[in-house]
Amino acid sequence: MLHGKSARFPPGATVYLLKGALTHLPQDQQDALTDELASVKSFDVESDLWEVAPSRPQLGGGSKSVLVKEQGMRLAFCILAQHALPGGGSDRSPSIVAANRALAPKRKIKRSPTPNGSKACGGGMLALEDITPGEGLLTEHPFLLSSTGVEHRWSDRWRAYLTMMGGAQYGSAPAKAALARFDALAAGDPEDVESFVEPRAKATEIVESALRSAGKVPESEEYEEIKCQQVEKVLTVLMKWQGDAAPS
Repeated sequence: MLHGKSARFPPGATVYLLKGALTHLPQDQQDALTDELASVKSFDVESDLWEVAPSRPQLGGGSKSVLVKEQGMRLAFCILAQHALPGGGSDRSPSIVAANRALAPKRKIKRSPTPNGSKACGGGMLALEDITPGEGLLTEHPFLLSSTGVEHRWSDRWRAYLTMMGGAQYGSAPAKAALARFDALAAGDPEDVESFVEPRAKATEIVESALRSAGKVPESEEYEEIKCQQVEKVLTVLMKWQGDAAPS
C-alpha cells in the first residue's frame, strides 16, 4: 500500500484524474487529462505528488507518467489478483470480493455457521477467550476494490471485470484466479426484486453506450436481441459486486 498525504492507494490502482489533481500542469495537459483514467505508480514525498501512468499516454504529451495532486484523484477500481491465488490471502472465506478473511493466529475466535434456513447475512464469530478491546482478529485480503456512493461506480466495476477478463485471456495466472473466484460468487437473491432495480438500470446504460460506440442501430431486431443478452451479462456482474462487496 502506498501512503500519500492522507490517501492510500495500492500500486496499480486505477484512478480518475479530476481538475484538482492537475492545476500545476500546463493548461493543454489539464484539458487533455481531466476525467481520464490513470494507473498509480508511486508517491513522491519531496513534492507531495503522486506519479501516475495515464491510460492514454498521448493525452499527457506522450509521457508514460505524470505527477498529480492527491486532492484530485478518485479511485475507480483496483485488482489485487495475487490475493485470489492459493496462499495469496485465505481460502476460508466465501465472501471473496468483500475480503478473504484469515483468522487470527492465536485462534481466539471461531466461525459460527449460519443455521440452515436462516436468512442471516453469513456466519458469525464466537469468542473462545477474552479479547482485548482494539485487538486485531481478522486480516483482510480483498482482491477487488471499488469506490461506493459515487456516480461512476457501476461502470467502474464493469470495467474492472473486463480488465480481469483481459488479463486472463493474456495468460496471467493471478488474473485467471481472480476471474474464477469472482465468477463463482452468487449474483444476489432473485426474490429481492428491489435490489436489482438500480443495477439493472445501470447495466442497461452500460450496454446501450457500448452498442452506440459499435455503431449498432437502435430499435432494430439485431439491436434488441444483443441488448437483452448483454444487459443480463452485465447485470450478473454488477449484482455480484453488490451482494459480495464489504461496506467501506
